[in-house]
Parts: sequence; C-alpha cells; structure tokens
Amino acid sequence: MARKTLHPPRISGITLPALVQGDPERLRAHGQYDGESYSDADLTGQLLDGISFSECELIGADAHEASLRNARFLDTKVERLNAPVLTAPGLVLRDVSIGASRIGSAEAFSAEWNAVSIDGSKLDFLNLRGSALRDVSFSDCVIGELDLGGARLTRASFSNTRIDSLLLDQAVLEHVDLRGASIRGISGIGSLRGATLSSLQLGEFSGALASHLGISIRD
Repeated sequence: MARKTLHPPRISGITLPALVQGDPERLRAHGQYDGESYSDADLTGQLLDGISFSECELIGADAHEASLRNARFLDTKVERLNAPVLTAPGLVLRDVSIGASRIGSAEAFSAEWNAVSIDGSKLDFLNLRGSALRDVSFSDCVIGELDLGGARLTRASFSNTRIDSLLLDQAVLEHVDLRGASIRGISGIGSLRGATLSSLQLGEFSGALASHLGISIRD
C-alpha cells in the first residue's frame, strides 16, 4: 500500500508595511485598525468584542480578563502577549504569528484560524472546541490542556511542543503531524484518524487504542 503523503501547514512569513505608532487607549470594541503598531498596551479587563486588526503588530500587551469575542486579526504579529485569562470565542486569525507569549486560560471555541503560527509560548488551557483550523503550526510551546473537541484541523504541526492533555472527542483531523509533540494524556483517541504519529507515540497510546477497540491484551 502506498504511503499517504503528509502535507505540512501552508504558512508564509508575514511582511508588514511601514507602521505608524498606535495609541492603545483608542482601541474600542468593533473598531477597525490598519497598519499600526502597539507597544506595551494595557488591555486588562477591556471589552474589545468585534475589534479588527489588519497588518498590525502588538508587542508586550497585557490582556488579563480582556474580552475579544469575534475579534479579527489579519496579517498581524503578536509578541509577548500576557493574558492569564482571555475570553475570545469566535476569534478569527488569518495570517497571524504569535510568539513568546504567556496565556493562562483562553476560551476561543468556535474560532476560525487560517495560516497561524505560535512559537515559544506557554498556554495553560486552550479551548478550541468546534473551531475550524487550517494551516496551523505550534513550535517550542508548552500547552497544559488543548481542547479540540468537535474541531476540524487541517494541515497542522507540533514541533518540540509538550501537551499535557489533548482532547480530540469528535474532532476531524487531516494532515495533522503529531510526531514532534510530547503528549502526556489523550482523550478521544478514536478521532486520531488523519493524524501522523511516531512509532514511539503509537507504543505509548497502544493501551488506549486497545481499550477503544475493545481489545484485551494478555500474556
């Protein structure tokens, strides 16, 4: 049987135009902001639902308990984001890079992500249930719990990334490369169809797979 080709995420680098310095105090819910750079913005507790950034960068923002429901980030770079608690259901990310960030609990269910890279970041809990994710890359990350229940994940990779708990119940995977992930616990193992694992990972999951298939292993 011919081996099925594994397609990596299609992510190109983000090239921003010359940016003007934006004033974080001007940011409002449902506002649209283009071609601006925001440094050390304090977004703590702010209601920014429906906000839209296009060709922007946010560097060193604090967003604890900020609300970004249905927010849109397009062709945008985010660096050193600090958000112990973040509310962002329906979050749209398209051609976005997130780096060196620390996120505690992020409620981002029903999101739409396309061409997103997350590098060198720590996420304690990332809820992406029911989301549509295409061309997503995690590298050098630590993730406490990644909830992809009911999500559709197409062309995704996890490089040098630790996932303490991976929830896949009712997820649909296609071209998902998990070989670079250290996964300590997994739920919904029956939804691994469409994922690529290493032989070592397959051995680690063998007990869970046998239980899912109703297989008894006895020596």
